[in-house]
Amino acid sequence: MNTLRKVNFMPGVGDAYLPLLVTQACARQYCSGAVCGVVKGNEVITFPAGFHSSCGSGAKAVVSDGSLFDVASVTKSIPIALLVLWAITEGYISLNSDVRSFFPKLQVNHGENPTIRDLLSYACRFDLDYIESPYTGYGDREALMDIILSANVTVRHTMFYGNYPPILLGLILEKVTGKTIQQLSQDVIFGPLGMTSSTFSPPDDEILVVQTEIDPVTQKTSCGKVHDELTSALGRPGSAGLFASTIDLLRVMRFMLDEGAIGTKQIIAPELIRQIGINQFKQGGGFGLGFGLWPVFANGFDDDGVDLCGLDPNMLKGAFFKNGYTGCTVFAFPKLDLGMVINTNHVHPVRRNSSLWINRFRYTLAVTAVTGVVPRSAKLLWDDRVS
Repeated sequence: MNTLRKVNFMPGVGDAYLPLLVTQACARQYCSGAVCGVVKGNEVITFPAGFHSSCGSGAKAVVSDGSLFDVASVTKSIPIALLVLWAITEGYISLNSDVRSFFPKLQVNHGENPTIRDLLSYACRFDLDYIESPYTGYGDREALMDIILSANVTVRHTMFYGNYPPILLGLILEKVTGKTIQQLSQDVIFGPLGMTSSTFSPPDDEILVVQTEIDPVTQKTSCGKVHDELTSALGRPGSAGLFASTIDLLRVMRFMLDEGAIGTKQIIAPELIRQIGINQFKQGGGFGLGFGLWPVFANGFDDDGVDLCGLDPNMLKGAFFKNGYTGCTVFAFPKLDLGMVINTNHVHPVRRNSSLWINRFRYTLAVTAVTGVVPRSAKLLWDDRVS
């Protein structure tokens, strides 16, 4: 594995400010617990704050960089997209593989069959808007999956983000390798990287697992249960399902910054890792191979006015990210050799419909880590209008 060393000080990443921002988020009850972690070179630094829950025994469990968080849609990228890139490297599939060769019941609009690249870059529109949470009334798991695999699909050549592409990618991985996603994750990523705690089957233990929302009926916190309703309904990971610690995800970011290598062993082809931070669309779009692009995320905060504190824009080329609904996210800035993980339970104690606050929080922490300076717009984090 790539050896990482924990440090108490990391010059230039704003580590005087990051713990204050994380602590204040918990103090203002935007989450019960959070961890921010940065990896640069072979060094990592983490800033945990808060507790696993606001009630019960979880309120006594202090968050650490080893606490397990439901990372929600981060699962789409880690491990699903990375496993797909590994499978391409190993020759099981290619970016141009025809998805209908695996799922012939898919109905294709306009005569263009989707490819693996289309699924990775979210270039497909699945006509499944009528299937709504909590996904009851569609039969059992097999019946629900059959509906998905018989959907009308349109290749749009522009991004249409959704849950169905990673579900199909997970099924394709299992078809071509003969292994489950859980087995593949352990064999290809978790084991080789020394990710000792990340799992798809966490224990129902409020001392180990950070809780998500409080059930409005039972008034009990959800612990070790996948927050995403579609993942729960299907009973398989894909669009969500991973529970991961901050320190484990930092190992993944180091792996990606090393262009898919673990020591001297190349796990994923470097040219595929580089395409993660390259727009896969000729016009518009704004998505890499399995991950979002930093410029697309940052464009939502043009009111900031700091221009990343004078940082050379060329140093941000190839930067990418992936968010999860529960409040978790990962960032990578390859030209700066810097990766970042933010784990929170922003849906605790009750889920929030607006993503404005959590996205500004993510942006503020990322800019602070990259520049060492807190952006001026950080003051809006504590404004009721963005909560």
